[in-house]
Amino acid sequence: MLVSELERFRMDPQQTYVAGKITRQTPAILSNIPRWPRLAVYQLRTGDTMLFGVTETSGSRRKLVATISLNAYQSPKFFQPVEGFDVNFTKVIPSHQGQGLGLAVYREFILQLQWNLYATGSHSLGGEKLWRRLSQTPGITVYCLRKPRTVVEPVLTSQGLRLPDGTDFYDTDPDQAPWSMIAVNDSSPANTILKSLVKNAKPMGS
Repeated sequence: MLVSELERFRMDPQQTYVAGKITRQTPAILSNIPRWPRLAVYQLRTGDTMLFGVTETSGSRRKLVATISLNAYQSPKFFQPVEGFDVNFTKVIPSHQGQGLGLAVYREFILQLQWNLYATGSHSLGGEKLWRRLSQTPGITVYCLRKPRTVVEPVLTSQGLRLPDGTDFYDTDPDQAPWSMIAVNDSSPANTILKSLVKNAKPMGS
């Protein structure tokens, strides 16, 4: 069944709304999401900033339950040694929040489509939790990156992901290039490249 128009709905307390249309030409990016058999992901917009709509089937009807925005360009501010998509935002309707929907879609972007996902700039507490859970997902590796060519594997602690010396990479020094993260498929060429950069990196503090 095709969705002729995605319904408008309240996304957050600021009353941000998203509306879009799915036609016969709208590509379905994902339709096989483990533990979420009623979800499908459609690409609503292409270009430098891509927009994806996550729909849920309920009987004979589908509705939009989340939107995900990815930036396709490489940021000059951050060290990005392999091609990938920078996560711009993910919004989920209130009735579906706190259930791991965003994590499930990110996971299949990486595992099924072998997309490399970057997280740059500031992060919400929810975003930190999502990336921590990504780092615990079999088949996915998360790296921390900083200019000019620093790549390290974060350490999972009770406080979340930390740099190998125990510091929080979210608390960046404004006089230095900021840290970012990338999540990749373990079997991808990108992971091979990043592993080699970790191997050749100087010990922290040297």
